[in-house]
Amino acid sequence: MHKYFTASDWGIVWPTNASSPIASPPPPVPSDHGFLAAAAPVGVLFAISMTIVAIAFFGGMIGELACSWRLSYSPSGAAFSIWGLIFLWSIGSCVYQLLNGFDEIDTYTSKPRVNLLEMAAWLLSAVWVVAFSAERGVDPIRAVTTAMFFLVAAMFCAMGAAVTEGAWRNDHVGRILGVGVPYSLLAGWLWAASGVSVGIVVKAWTVPADSRCRNDQRRHYTTLLRADPLEWYGWESWAPLLLATGISAIAFLLPDPILPLPMIWAIRNMKGHFKNWLALELLMVTVLAAIVEISLGLGV
Repeated sequence: MHKYFTASDWGIVWPTNASSPIASPPPPVPSDHGFLAAAAPVGVLFAISMTIVAIAFFGGMIGELACSWRLSYSPSGAAFSIWGLIFLWSIGSCVYQLLNGFDEIDTYTSKPRVNLLEMAAWLLSAVWVVAFSAERGVDPIRAVTTAMFFLVAAMFCAMGAAVTEGAWRNDHVGRILGVGVPYSLLAGWLWAASGVSVGIVVKAWTVPADSRCRNDQRRHYTTLLRADPLEWYGWESWAPLLLATGISAIAFLLPDPILPLPMIWAIRNMKGHFKNWLALELLMVTVLAAIVEISLGLGV
């Protein structure tokens, strides 16, 4: 990416000699040159901050509603610590892009359309927090249903950003670590979270909420989850394997060895049974296969 703040970049030409002929016009501005390319990471940073604000002010009910309709594949509370890594790495990505956004080459920052997708994913995540954190008096079933649509939309935007970015299809380490990894982490985790959100909605419309989750919800979520019987044969037992198969296919075709990692973390924090172990093996094989693809230059 070219520098933005020189006079010639804005079409201003200063004649060096009054007697010289009219100076030739500056070369055409490259198509990747523009304010949006530098401003897009700022938009992503703003969207991340909106998600943090939403969690701070509206996140109190998330644990209660997740506890009220627990799934056999609901991950334990420890699984959600991955948000800390995603937040920190994503913020670092924005800073990294801004610091390198005015460099001479276009491999340090993601393209504007990719960052706009990433910004949309974070903004939709913020709206999901508000929708899912239904206050007292709001119909919780409708709250989790509305929130599901926002979360699925956020997942599609994040997945679109990770797929379009294609950081793993080049050999620029800075772009891989500074853009590809955090974008894939968000997309992979939203994939897992969307699968849980859809399951919560299905359960919310079929069974009543667990009244034991009304108070001290953060502690009761994991405690009650551990006490629940393990689902061996119902539709819930198949969900992690189906989610793992989908994300594995995407990660293999890109290829992208980071996309499956959040799903591995989620399943690792679920109750173990044969289908979950099979899902973990599939995901780990996909990670290794993607690494081989990248090293051999076989990616699409």
